[in-house]
Amino acid sequence: MYTTIVKQSLKLNINKLLINNNKNLINRSLSGHGESHNHEHHEHLLFEGPFSKRVVGGLIASGFVVGSGLIVFACYFQNLKHGFLKKKE
Repeated sequence: MYTTIVKQSLKLNINKLLINNNKNLINRSLSGHGESHNHEHHEHLLFEGPFSKRVVGGLIASGFVVGSGLIVFACYFQNLKHGFLKKKE
């Protein structure tokens, strides 16, 4: 009997908390609708801003060189580790 009373009171408290949180969430998210703001509306892209071709090209080239170098080194190291290549002394 005691456990059923506890379970019922917990269920009521949890339901009240969920309902109150949902109301607050809706009120916060809808508070900006209908109000006029002087914000410029534009598409929000992942990367915004002017980027120079030199910077972007340099980042892409360095990423390609570093990535290729890591792969070549990994293959060389594995071949050396398994005895396919002999260490130069």
